[in-house]
Amino acid sequence: MLNAVILPLGLLAPYFVKIIIDRPYAAKDLKSFVVLASVGVFILILITAVNAIIEYQQRYVRYKINFNLSQDAFRHIQGFPLGFFREQSTGEYLYKISYDIEKTAEFVSGIIPQGLFLFPRLFFIVAIIFYLNGELALLVLCLMAAVYLNFYLFGHKIKELSREIVEQHQGIFKGLQEVFSRISLVKVFGREDYESGRISQRFSQKLKAELKEAKVETVSTLFGSFTTMQFVLIAIILYGGYQLVKGVTTFGSLAAIMLYLSQIGDLQRRSESFLKGIIINSVSCQRLAEIMDTRPKSKEAIDAAEYRLTRGEIEFKDILFGYQENRAIFKGISFIFTANSKIALVGPSGCGKTTLLSLILRLYIPQRGAIFIDGYDISKIKPESLRKQSGIALQEPFLWNDTIQNNILYGKINASFEEVVWAAKTAEADDFIRRLPEGYETVIGENACKISEGQKERIAIARAVIKKPKILMLDEAMASLDSQIEDKIIDNIKREFPDSTLIVVSHRLSTITQVDAVYFLQGPDKISIGSHNELSLKNPRYKALFSRQIEERPTDIIKINA
Repeated sequence: MLNAVILPLGLLAPYFVKIIIDRPYAAKDLKSFVVLASVGVFILILITAVNAIIEYQQRYVRYKINFNLSQDAFRHIQGFPLGFFREQSTGEYLYKISYDIEKTAEFVSGIIPQGLFLFPRLFFIVAIIFYLNGELALLVLCLMAAVYLNFYLFGHKIKELSREIVEQHQGIFKGLQEVFSRISLVKVFGREDYESGRISQRFSQKLKAELKEAKVETVSTLFGSFTTMQFVLIAIILYGGYQLVKGVTTFGSLAAIMLYLSQIGDLQRRSESFLKGIIINSVSCQRLAEIMDTRPKSKEAIDAAEYRLTRGEIEFKDILFGYQENRAIFKGISFIFTANSKIALVGPSGCGKTTLLSLILRLYIPQRGAIFIDGYDISKIKPESLRKQSGIALQEPFLWNDTIQNNILYGKINASFEEVVWAAKTAEADDFIRRLPEGYETVIGENACKISEGQKERIAIARAVIKKPKILMLDEAMASLDSQIEDKIIDNIKREFPDSTLIVVSHRLSTITQVDAVYFLQGPDKISIGSHNELSLKNPRYKALFSRQIEERPTDIIKINA
């Protein structure tokens, strides 16, 4: 809207100069000169004020677009299934959310409006110059043609190099994110020099691409320098002076044309900036569009709805699943987790225990078969409804750099402090938390570096139980705890959740002997179910899995009794 105001004002100012010079100045009419000059000054002040408002509005719009795009992109990416993130780099998406969205917002808020204003203004200025002096206007048209010729000759190459630089920069961002997120690993293996070399190589590749772009832009600038306003101005001064001497034009007209040409010179620079902005920022627009257009396949039922879990019975029926084609983890496996039971899920490393829990939470979707909870197909349950009524403590605790209280509240945001304490006590964490200087308000640092592994695990368990879930899963969640604390946690959970289904993934014999049933994953299509004693007697593979612990267990008992 304001551009529509600034356009006629900008066109009017030089013409006012023509009127002032040709009329009151030539006629020595001081009164008219003062009036017209005052109007001209007012127009210039108005133009300056409107330009300032336009600049503020453009920044406001850019920030709003950036804000909205960032929110939309984050929500969109978060909505991808877990399998999508297994194949992608976190650093790449962090870069796209920051850099590409910033450039896209700049493109939408600044470059597009600039183009809508730029070309009409050029058209009207050329039209006015044609009106004042048609012959001089031809030189202006030659200048404009040269600008677009430069864009045509070098634009495509600059765009290619810009995309390469952005991708190289993204690679650096990805590499830095990976190194800093695994800095403990780098330190303990003494790989600082190795990682520095890898990052330096990425910087070198980016530098090569930037130097290529610099060469192309230098040639483009050199080519454009032969069509700059200096050459045109010299030609117009000479030819305009000739016309002035011959009486073909007036001094006022020539002065107005010179002012219009100064505007065209400014518009030429803006045109070059506009065209370059299109080339560079369109790369980010395309990259962002690729993300927003990505629609991972989903097998959620159209009629998926909220569903309240009542018993917690889980049935796997003819499940076929694998992360890769022709490498199935489960091949038509079927079994039932009895409602309200306390179950141990065991098996050799890599047999699919964690995968099985992920399938229950619908983090992955089986290629064939179905999973039922309380007789209801989970594909017809909204994922958020299913996960709200389920709790899980993972092998890796994944705690935030925040207070212990907020980490536990992550399981149930609106829980009271009393509920937080109850969850911590259930997870045998309350005692050590209260011994900390700030108690539940203790900030645990990046990757919870200020507390021990066992303490991390207990906080993660508290985060899972605070939801009071109908289905609770502990996936090797107590590996760093001693058997006595683990036994206490299991006892607490059995006492506090008598009507919930508990699934514990563990290789610790003391835990397995406390559950109602043991589910032994023998292979992709076979699962054995029974008590620990039953499986030890009937299943040699199960017995072999725990043979060392079975042999050591009597000794442990003697030591404890002693």
